[in-house]
Amino acid sequence: MTLSTKILIFLGVCLTLGLLAFIITKEMEISSRQAAIEQSVTSQKQLIDNISRSSGTFASKEDLANFAKQSNINLAAIKDDLSHVNATVVAINKVVTGSKGYNSNTGGTRGDPNPNPIDPPTGKCKDGTTVKCENPDKYGYLNHGVFTDITEHFTNVEVPFGRVTFNAWEEKAFHTSVYDRDYSAVNVIGQDVNGRHYAYSKFSVKVDGKNYDIKLSNAEMKEEYPENSFSFFNPQLFMGVNGTVDVTQAPVKGEFTPTLTVGLMSYGKTKTNPLLSVAQIGVGYATVAGKPVGVLNPVNFNIGSVMPGNLVRNTYIGPTMQISTSGSVYFGGGLTVSF
Repeated sequence: MTLSTKILIFLGVCLTLGLLAFIITKEMEISSRQAAIEQSVTSQKQLIDNISRSSGTFASKEDLANFAKQSNINLAAIKDDLSHVNATVVAINKVVTGSKGYNSNTGGTRGDPNPNPIDPPTGKCKDGTTVKCENPDKYGYLNHGVFTDITEHFTNVEVPFGRVTFNAWEEKAFHTSVYDRDYSAVNVIGQDVNGRHYAYSKFSVKVDGKNYDIKLSNAEMKEEYPENSFSFFNPQLFMGVNGTVDVTQAPVKGEFTPTLTVGLMSYGKTKTNPLLSVAQIGVGYATVAGKPVGVLNPVNFNIGSVMPGNLVRNTYIGPTMQISTSGSVYFGGGLTVSF
């Protein structure tokens, strides 16, 4: 068997195993994604100063799009704007509050007096004397204006809205005053060590220089569950060691090679810590043969993805091929660590 045939066989085996591993990984990813979505719910929580933590859950890309549509959000416009800064939508936070309607029936509060008071009418008696007749202005509306203050009733506070004044002696008797109002919504986003986000929201109304903190009736955030994807140019530096055998001579000899490689492509949820590092190329030193070698690591798997906790996060294993300066070819496996 020629050397070129051996190399082609090695690359073919790597490709076959890589495709098989990719299919298995995708199936495991779909299963784990659904489990993570179902188990990721955090409940809404009320903090001091009327700050609310949104209820949160992971969602698929389709669920996130539906949530945006139900919330009357033009998600396409947002995505288009984010594309100019090389960013993507990862979550949507929605907060809801409401004021309660009410009916009021009061006599109002006495306001400014009529500048031209109206006296009650008088009548003449049979003896020629005059007497005051029964006052038709029983409540004094002709001599004094009345007003009522309107407030907006929220769950936890009443916020001044305006005032309505009635002056019965004027042609345009009703005077309406609506106060200036400034609405403020503040969101604080937290992130845990696994990259999941948490939203805290506060809503307030400012009237006549005073802030009124409004209790939120509902606060909800949906975050797109991060999915694995290919990055076709994601250079990363790796240091590692290879255990190989020299296939160009018989009997075969084992070799131990420290290496320094650069991974060109990746597949995973993030670029910094991907699931797979693809096409690592670099150099090494074959310690047994005492010669420098060129190194190719076709596909390397992040073993931290299947280990509990975060003890190992950037350590990869996979097949490797080396070619020495004298033409010797080595096949084997390697372990690399990314920086």
